[in-house]
Amino acid sequence: MGTSQQNFEKNLLTDKEAEIWTQEIFNNLGFYVFPKYLYSDSGAPCLVGLNDNIVVPDLDVSGYGQRFWVEVKNKPLRKLYPDTGFSERLCNEYLKVQEITNSNIFIICFDWKLGKVYGNWLNELLKPRTIIWKNEKILYPHIIKANTRGNTIFFPYPEAFITIGSMLLQPYRYELNKYDYDALKILFKINK
Repeated sequence: MGTSQQNFEKNLLTDKEAEIWTQEIFNNLGFYVFPKYLYSDSGAPCLVGLNDNIVVPDLDVSGYGQRFWVEVKNKPLRKLYPDTGFSERLCNEYLKVQEITNSNIFIICFDWKLGKVYGNWLNELLKPRTIIWKNEKILYPHIIKANTRGNTIFFPYPEAFITIGSMLLQPYRYELNKYDYDALKILFKINK
């Protein structure tokens, strides 16, 4: 097995761990979660249509009369800019998922460099924002077309996100530290 394949598998394990942590957060809030790793060992799970397939986020979450999707990102901010992002293609697919299922999508980010967990609703992330960074005016969402795998869409941190928890570095791994359950209850409209 090549080094790049080993690194890819290591990252998948890390991503799955972040998905499991996210599931635990929502379970602790009283939600029910249907995680993609239960029905898809490889590749992205999709909504299958007559003429196309549309990639769905990592978790399908229900409770308190609500249903929404959660996409889990396990990555730090970019090195030279205060932002994070993901594939523009996936963003467009997630917008289609919202339209088809009439269920919003929440993006949650595990940033192991900052030791923080933050997130927001996709529709909130897509709202236009302008920040000044090192005397440069940057308009968000910001799309970069330099990737051979397609465009990447970026969102400013902390302007577009809500911090919802923290992580602690333990020997050879990270552990969840704490979550702001009061903020999460407001964010997800829980009255208990």
